[in-house]
Amino acid sequence: MKSLVAIIFFCCSLFIISCQKELSFENSPSANSGAAYTLGASGGTCSGVTISGTYMEALVMSSANTVQLQVHVSATGSYSISTNTVNGVSFSATGNFTDTGAHTITLVASGTPAAAGPKTFSVTGGGSTCSFDINFALKAPPAVFTLNGAPNACTLPVINGVYAATVPVSATNTAVIKVNVTTAGSYNIVTNIVNGLSFSATGVFTTTGTGIAVTLNAAGTPLMAGTTTLKPAVGAANCSFDVTIGAAPVVTGIYSCKIDGVATTFTELASAGILETLSNTPELSTDGYKDANHDSYFKIFISNNDQTAVRAGTYDEKHYVPTSATSLGYRIEVDYSVKNADFSTTIWNTSSNIPPLTSNNPAFTIVVTSVTATRAKGTFSGKLTDLLQGGTAFKTITEGVFDLPIQ
Repeated sequence: MKSLVAIIFFCCSLFIISCQKELSFENSPSANSGAAYTLGASGGTCSGVTISGTYMEALVMSSANTVQLQVHVSATGSYSISTNTVNGVSFSATGNFTDTGAHTITLVASGTPAAAGPKTFSVTGGGSTCSFDINFALKAPPAVFTLNGAPNACTLPVINGVYAATVPVSATNTAVIKVNVTTAGSYNIVTNIVNGLSFSATGVFTTTGTGIAVTLNAAGTPLMAGTTTLKPAVGAANCSFDVTIGAAPVVTGIYSCKIDGVATTFTELASAGILETLSNTPELSTDGYKDANHDSYFKIFISNNDQTAVRAGTYDEKHYVPTSATSLGYRIEVDYSVKNADFSTTIWNTSSNIPPLTSNNPAFTIVVTSVTATRAKGTFSGKLTDLLQGGTAFKTITEGVFDLPIQ
């Protein structure tokens, strides 16, 4: 009896909270539910380890210092994997797994090695651990070299990769310049930061000569489109090279259905959200206008009663009431707003049945096929009613589909 009373009290509390919710057409900043995964390991040693870059005492780590290793993903979502700090150096990686199975991830180093010798790093992620070893070389004396082309344009630079405003650079974004080395040794070349972008390279010249190629690795996110001029420096001397930044990509989406058999799209300002705007609690929402007049829109909301992130699955109006201590239910709401010829507005709606006040809302089914850090996909169908007409008039929704960017 006590458990029944508790469940009834919980339902009533959730009903009061849901009634207070103010529906908003604005989406909150994106977040993502965590992935389920394990680190591949054999006897405690990480699987598939590939170490890249130069590791040397006192040589500053850069984006070229990476370690690749394998993980096994059982549920998609965001991940954060890191090592402990050893010898002044640590490795980390964040991202999103969009499918299950075996994956190779790349950890990027940061810090400055304090000493030479073999060091063991422990990796932690997904509730599992493994380890890998790196042997740091003895500190090399600094090289003596100049930038080919200084103090003017760098000599015949090669810019690799695609650069676009608002798009973070990756390992494919590099710039190759040439240097003249008179004394072999360690080097550290860094550009200024312009338009959110910079380049750097660390390593060791093992030979002398002119026109020796050095690959600088890009870092950052370009802020605006246009020509960005970077200046790698060696002491007080520098040369310069230009990087062309393309326009920010246009993120498009799919949001369509048939309404009483008529194909209709809602792609104007269409997007998805995974946090409720006012309370900042997890939900999945999809919003879109029919056209640029913004007279008609379609919205879908899903939220779990236990305030956990909405994952892939099937959702309908019948599962608001908790059925057990581990199955607390969820709430849906669907709104289709139409501006009538007389300039009045009709909102066709259905939502979760919340006893005892509502128990006969029109049936509606939403199938969420995936939710990642950047997109939400799924299908929907069912009926909506105009409550002002006493629930006697209906709109039939069929062949609904959404594939929307998360904002």
